Amino acid sequence: MSRDDYLAMLGIADGDPDAIGQLVELAAEHGDMEELRHLADAGSKDAADQLVELAEHGVGLVCMER
Repeated sequence: MSRDDYLAMLGIADGDPDAIGQLVELAAEHGDMEELRHLADAGSKDAADQLVELAEHGVGLVCMER
């Protein structure tokens, strides 16, 4: 899901002061590692915390076999 899709679902504008927190929450609910990484790269500590939490539960980890 794209950032714009999440914003539309939430009914908020990108510049809304609550946008980042709500985006983190929604992306975490959907297990959207890509969006959480994007938000963490942009400086969101909450997104980074969610990535750690999801990783601890094995969400988003890829097992590669040889």
